[in-house]
Formats: sequence, structure tokens, C-alpha cells
Amino acid sequence: AKLFGCCRQQASKFFKERFKGLPTAKRGRPQAPVDTVRIARRIARVSATPHQRCHTLRALAHATDNPKTMMLRYISK
Repeated sequence: AKLFGCCRQQASKFFKERFKGLPTAKRGRPQAPVDTVRIARRIARVSATPHQRCHTLRALAHATDNPKTMMLRYISK
């Protein structure tokens, strides 16, 4: 504020007006890139598995060669 010869509030207002149209920085952890083809293949493997091989979540994960945590994530959605 001393650099511009005004109070702190005026300097803050000046910068807010100046950067109004620019995109703001995103906070938090950046999103991981989504590979939709890989996800579609995993879901296709689950639906192609015979019913006899998927009585439990652990058996389904083993039969489809997918991680059990991924199965839990898809079920919860």
C-alpha cells in the first residue's frame, strides 16, 4: 500500500478489480486424469464374469483381476 500511496484496503480493492476476469487458482489436491477407456474395460470384465464366480466381493475382484477397493468404489457410486 505504501508503494501505491494509499491505504491497504484501497490497494486490495485495486488488485481485485484488476484480476477480476482472470481464472482463479484451484485449491486442494489436483484431480487425477480419468482414463475412461480403462474404466469401461474394467466394468465390462465385471459384467462378463459368470454369476457362480462372484458370490463375494473378494471372489469377484479375483475373477475379474480388478482390485477390491475399485469394486467398492464402483458399488458405492
